Amino acid sequence: MLHIELRRFFFVLILAKRLVARFQAAKDNLEKIAGIPMTKKDFLAKKMVKRIGKEIGAGAYGNVYQAFMNDGQEVALKVILLRKQIDYESATFEINIMTRLKALASENMTNLVDAGVVKGQFLSFFVIFKMSYILGPFPQNSKIREENETLKAVFMIEMGGKQLEEYLINSPDEFLSIFTQICIFMANGEKILELEHRDAHVSNILVEKTAKEETEYVLNSKKYFVKNNNLLVKFIDFGQSRIRDEHGILFGDLRNNSDLFGQALRGDPEDHDLHQTVYDQMEIANGKDWSKFTPATNVFWLKYLVQKLTGFDENGDPSIFPPTEAVQAEMKKGKENPLQENLRKEFAAEIYEKMKNCKSAIETLVKFVECELFKDVLKQSELAVLS
Repeated sequence: MLHIELRRFFFVLILAKRLVARFQAAKDNLEKIAGIPMTKKDFLAKKMVKRIGKEIGAGAYGNVYQAFMNDGQEVALKVILLRKQIDYESATFEINIMTRLKALASENMTNLVDAGVVKGQFLSFFVIFKMSYILGPFPQNSKIREENETLKAVFMIEMGGKQLEEYLINSPDEFLSIFTQICIFMANGEKILELEHRDAHVSNILVEKTAKEETEYVLNSKKYFVKNNNLLVKFIDFGQSRIRDEHGILFGDLRNNSDLFGQALRGDPEDHDLHQTVYDQMEIANGKDWSKFTPATNVFWLKYLVQKLTGFDENGDPSIFPPTEAVQAEMKKGKENPLQENLRKEFAAEIYEKMKNCKSAIETLVKFVECELFKDVLKQSELAVLS
């Protein structure tokens, strides 16, 4: 019996040492690319941040704040509490993938400006809000202790406008421009980096005003011109994405986030949203191999966006899922969706038809070029061949 207990003791000891070593390795990897932890004062001075403004976003990942650089540039500060090994690994992954995504040189994404690790208090930022929902408010001293003892990853990211979730699309031209920009960004990403965003819901796509009348893209020896309608789409949050470049494959392993899957099958359907069904579609398509390039996942998200923005599914039936928060807010005021129902239904039917059998955003873009619906917003021309 004693022999068995000793074996069990040493097994637990070895396991504990391995876990500690992995945790330390995760911390070391983050420090290699983000630097050693520094105080808020040192961080702001080193990163040349002049002033921090209001909170502009919050979620399970942490909080996002408005900030202004010494040169006047406005940036978003995304602050994440580093409590577990996976938090360090996620922060390291996000820095790496956003750095490598700069190869796209795309206006349709928010770029990483800088990043660092902060110790001590920072903006009275307490990521025990999730615990507060369960246990009630924590005493003030507990909040202070939580912030003082926990390191934070701080990402400085370009600003990018309002979430598509909160943006009210006011005209057919706006809808077509937004949707076309989303599709061509995905197609360009597939071609250059084998990019799958894998989380392109309406909270991870921003819309900002622009004075540019159109944006030019080059893809497969062709030029594409997209009419902006004074709007520019920007993708954010590449924490679940997948790319391949000269450094190899980099991907978010969604096997580590099992809570994403099967949500549409659990509980009351009214408690779920449309995007949760897409995770299951992706898992089936790639056979749970998240390193594999499966561009069909981009098509899944395009179809999701059609349903979310038009309110109609692939069968032509009204969606059982809610529209964007912007549309819901209009409905609460007793107003209707600015896009008429019959028009939304026609748009959905035609776009779904064009996307039928498409296995990538590139294939989808080619179909859209041939589509009468997109003729005023999407143009294509051959690149001139130099003699």
